Amino acid sequence: MLAKTIQTSENKENTRIFIDAVKSGQFYEEFGKLIGIDTSIDENRKKVKKSVFSAIFSPNQIASHVEEIKLFSKHFPSVMAVFKKIKTSVDSHRTLACVLQNFEADLILHTACKRISEINPDVPMFTLHDSIITIPEHQELVEKIMLEVLTEAIGFPPKLKIEIWGRVA
Repeated sequence: MLAKTIQTSENKENTRIFIDAVKSGQFYEEFGKLIGIDTSIDENRKKVKKSVFSAIFSPNQIASHVEEIKLFSKHFPSVMAVFKKIKTSVDSHRTLACVLQNFEADLILHTACKRISEINPDVPMFTLHDSIITIPEHQELVEKIMLEVLTEAIGFPPKLKIEIWGRVA
């Protein structure tokens, strides 16, 4: 049933809009425009992000009672149909979050970090969600491998954000 829902959804215009916005790294900004919220204000961007998370990860049973879910469903009905289908399994709405977390862990921990260690076992690495933390002298290697791994997995190069951490006291 899930495969059929995906096949039905993949060529719909709203699915293409969703995918293009995700690929551009501007999904929250684009969704904000659709629902009339200016995301150039940091507080508003956080609100839009929270709305998207609520729409995607909430139980299917509350969809008709939550405004965020209604808005997401209105603009991306085909995408929401896929998400709803995933969330109808035994563990209900937790399934989608768990699948995405496992995918993220596999890509970052088991693929990118492993590949970096094979190239240079002396690279210090710490992970934090979808990030790899290292020291400046290894930043280029870590960025290169992450970009390769993520591009191989999702089919397009993602927008990576580099954060430089300063010394604390």
